[in-house]
Amino acid sequence: MDDAIVLLNGAPARGIYRTHIDQSVAKGIKARVALTQQNWIDAAKFALEAVQGYQLMSNASYLDGFSDMKNSEWMWGAHQLPDQLPAYGSFYAYMSSNFNSSHTRSNPKKINIDLYNSLSNTDIRKKLFCDNVDDFVNFPGVIDASTGQPVPSQVRAKYMHKKFVVADPAVSAGDIPYMRAAEMYLIAAEAKARQGLNAEALDILEPLAKNRDPNFVRPTNLAEILTDQNSLIMRQRRAELWGEGFRFLDLKRQNVALSRPGSSGHTGTLANWTARSAGFAYWQFLIPRRELQANPYMIQNPPN
Repeated sequence: MDDAIVLLNGAPARGIYRTHIDQSVAKGIKARVALTQQNWIDAAKFALEAVQGYQLMSNASYLDGFSDMKNSEWMWGAHQLPDQLPAYGSFYAYMSSNFNSSHTRSNPKKINIDLYNSLSNTDIRKKLFCDNVDDFVNFPGVIDASTGQPVPSQVRAKYMHKKFVVADPAVSAGDIPYMRAAEMYLIAAEAKARQGLNAEALDILEPLAKNRDPNFVRPTNLAEILTDQNSLIMRQRRAELWGEGFRFLDLKRQNVALSRPGSSGHTGTLANWTARSAGFAYWQFLIPRRELQANPYMIQNPPN
């Protein structure tokens, strides 16, 4: 990563299609690794360097569907072409709110109820999640591409999302975010707070928080901005990065137990795990059999 950061200096500009790694992305990856290593100084340093030159998206853009990498704060992503993906094996066939597949019809993806309730009504992120299953205007749900109308057989549920939306409901193609500027703000803020630099952490977090919620009020008790999973920074991280693939790794790196009580609103058919203690062997993926066969020195992770 250090070599990449040096060698990518002066690389040609990528333009609006940010599918390739440039120096800012290399620094973002370095910041992620440093955060996991609890190297708080490097995590903050590289996150703040990585985010230079990127602008946070507007609140209007926040509701556009998270499927177009031309968004001002996308740093890195996959640009999917309709003729180069499996129709029902893509991210959006599973995760989008409007593409018509067996995954999306029967299992609308929902936010944790406690996390939803922690968001202010003026926070744009709250508008991504349904509070009225009969609101077909703001939450049309799965669309029949032939008619342009909601599919009658879909399951509708309170707290279902409309964060990831495909442009054409007949095609499960959309750009996939790998790294956004918002994540860099969150990494830097957390890293500063874990050093006890709470005022600096809040100075970094506040522009993001105010961008998403114009009525955000800076807390006066700085000691509480990073105490546990319900602290300001961690709630901001969960709300901002919902559905983008961070929660498992966040729990793992912090050695925090997984807990999905029934009151959280999770879907049982999707959440096979409702609870796992911190440090449990299942936090480690098993190494594939072919890797073990190809390398006699490979040692399998504990299976249980």
